[in-house]
Order: sequence, then structure tokens, then C-alpha cells
Amino acid sequence: MRPFVLAVVAGWVLLACGGRSEESPQKMRPPSPDAGDAGAADGDSGAVPLCVGAGARGTGFTFTELYQDYFGRVGPGGCAGNGRCHGSSDQPGSLGSNGFVCPPENEPDGKDTCYQHLRDAGLVAETEQTAPEHSPLYVVLRKSTGGGIMPKAPVCAFDEVDMKRIASWIRAGAPDN
Repeated sequence: MRPFVLAVVAGWVLLACGGRSEESPQKMRPPSPDAGDAGAADGDSGAVPLCVGAGARGTGFTFTELYQDYFGRVGPGGCAGNGRCHGSSDQPGSLGSNGFVCPPENEPDGKDTCYQHLRDAGLVAETEQTAPEHSPLYVVLRKSTGGGIMPKAPVCAFDEVDMKRIASWIRAGAPDN
């Protein structure tokens, strides 16, 4: 009975955070070698579609720019995802992640709330400046297989330019700028 209950709960969490995208973007990122868990996120191919549709993304690495281009977006790549992930404290993604909330950019104080929750949840810390790739935020965004893939509403992967911008911000001490 216990495995059945666990399977039902796992299915509910996956459904609540959007499962996988039915879109089929042309660009794909292969699984990362440090992904950890076995199993492909998008079925048989093992590749995860890149988070596309971010519009004209910047090149900077201040938190304001990263929030605008990634974290605060509504849609692929945004922490609020499809409205069922980390947009508010009562959403399933927030409930399953020690309360991490990152409201979309169209909400008052969304950026400030997101930043504070990144810090409070231990996803970034000033001590990770010398090795940003070991930051919990970087690790979860880099995963492309197995459980814990982010973002997942829809499942998509940040490209190398995106990850370099995020790493540069962490390397700078993850300031609220």
C-alpha cells in the first residue's frame, strides 16, 4: 500500500507543477553529465528543450536583470511557471521546496520577495562566490534528468549563456542589485 501512496503523491506533485511541455522547441540541450539521477525528462530522447520565448534577454548579471529575464517571467523558465509552482506560498512548488516563493514580475514587490526567498531557502549564499556551480540554485537549474529538474512548468533547460549569467551573479556574491 505504501508504494501506491508514494506513487500517487509523486504523480500529484508532477501534475501540479505542470509535468512536461507539449511544445516541441527546435533547440534541445542534452543531459548534463553531472545530472545525478537516472531517467530522461522528456521521454526517450534524454534531451530537455531549452527555455525559449524569453524575448529580448539582456546580457548583464544583476539580480534585477536575472529576475526580469528568468526568475520573474511568467511562462517557460520563470519560477512562477504556469501559476502552479513558486508564484505564491500556497502553490505546490512552494509547498514542496521549503517555502521558496518567487512571484512573477507583474506583482508588487515580486523581485524583492523572490530575492529574499532565494536567500532564506539557502539557494544562494555569499560563501559560494568561488564555486558558483556548487550553489543549490545553479545545481537545480543545471539538472536535466531525474527528479528535481527546474524549471518544470514546462520542463525546459537554460542554455550556456543563461547559466553563465546566473553563475556570474553568484560569483559576485549574489547581491540584491
